[in-house]
Amino acid sequence: MSEIAEMSSPSTESSNSSQLFKKGKLPFWVAVVPFFLSSVFYMSAFFTIFSSLPLMIFSYRMNIKQTLVAVLSNVTIVFLVSGLQSAVIFSCVGIVPGVFLPLFLFRSHWSVDRSVIFTLGTMIAWAGMFLAGYSLLVHMAPWKLFESELLVLVEQIQKLSTAQLPEGLSPKELTQMVLNELPSGIVIFGLIVVWSNLMLLIRTNPVEFQKRSQVSLSFLTEWKTPEWFVWPTIMSGALMFFEVQPWITVVSTNLFKILMAFYALQGLSILAFIFDRLNIFGFLRSLIYLMVFLTMMPLLLGLGFFDLWFDFREKIRRKPV
Repeated sequence: MSEIAEMSSPSTESSNSSQLFKKGKLPFWVAVVPFFLSSVFYMSAFFTIFSSLPLMIFSYRMNIKQTLVAVLSNVTIVFLVSGLQSAVIFSCVGIVPGVFLPLFLFRSHWSVDRSVIFTLGTMIAWAGMFLAGYSLLVHMAPWKLFESELLVLVEQIQKLSTAQLPEGLSPKELTQMVLNELPSGIVIFGLIVVWSNLMLLIRTNPVEFQKRSQVSLSFLTEWKTPEWFVWPTIMSGALMFFEVQPWITVVSTNLFKILMAFYALQGLSILAFIFDRLNIFGFLRSLIYLMVFLTMMPLLLGLGFFDLWFDFREKIRRKPV
């Protein structure tokens, strides 16, 4: 708790940021934004994954009291409008990354890799704590709880839709397939939330980010996974196709998907390097990112995974622009 109390900066900087609010150097409408905007993003559905961004941006200026008030006000708004379950989910995808990622980067001065991993782990642990509490309340194991809720959802969708389930599967079989891949789905979704908000945080104020985090912005175009990642990726990929035991297939499939998600981030870093070399910025750059993400994901994964052997960025450096 002592680190959270000093999350945005040392105590002198926190007092200075407090004075900024008191002296009115920020317009009132700007000063109150972090106390409600995260909840608005979350409830908009379209901007849900960016609900932590307002808290991250204002972490440059807010001290501990302002941060706590912002957290409580945003959670309260979601609770009053959407109910307890929605407020719990919001606390996982909006509050936890909005508070802990700036804490790890700006206060502890951890590396980007470590900050992202620990923020992701905190999100999963926070969600697991609520799930465990609810399971104890209803006297049902967490996995059985997921299975029962998902089965009801699948059956409702089948009743409302005229389409048949894939491959003639029964609702229970489809539910089991989804449950088998649920762990990797949760981790990858959390990774997307943390990484996308981190990128937007940097873009909003790169100079301030670099000053506070002491992280060089060159990591945006130079980031890569550790070399040892390739071995568990190859092993888990191979085990997916050799049906030794059903549980081994499930574990290896989830592990393979999680590791490949990190290689996708490495592919994005390589693309960013190429765009910088070609001076592609602004809207065109964003549009290409979107097209690649939606239609050429195998290319992105291939760039990241095979970079260990081909070192694409070094080859591009040798060529004149």
